[in-house]
Amino acid sequence: MIACIGVNDIVFPGAFTPSNEVVTAESLIVGYRELIARARKKGFEFTRRPFLHSRMRSTRATPINVYTPEKEATRSRVNEWLRNNHEFDAVIDFDAVLRDSEPPDRLLAQYDSGDHLHSNDAGYVATAAAVPLELFRLSPEAQSN
Repeated sequence: MIACIGVNDIVFPGAFTPSNEVVTAESLIVGYRELIARARKKGFEFTRRPFLHSRMRSTRATPINVYTPEKEATRSRVNEWLRNNHEFDAVIDFDAVLRDSEPPDRLLAQYDSGDHLHSNDAGYVATAAAVPLELFRLSPEAQSN
């Protein structure tokens, strides 16, 4: 199983959904643990990408800023847990691939689609290159089935 979920849960409250719908790092971790329990077979997870200065386009006349220091703290806490929990079979660190070094909560300019949240084509190529292909190789036991 490949799961790349959670960034919208972090950025939408106060931007596209009411501010009182804030999602904590702990609630996301509970959700990830539920995914692990339901799909214990070969699986891995991605870290959450940076989103400093991100703006979402909508039907509104002006873009909506989705970044806040509190949301960044949630993203950082979730990424730390993903990198260090050892509950997933593997973790692909898209954050490390896409983030700028200064400040680290911003996408690298060469990977930014322009909204400071979504990758451009070069960013998707970089994240695809970060996926270790051995994760898709069948074990000898599976090959014999």
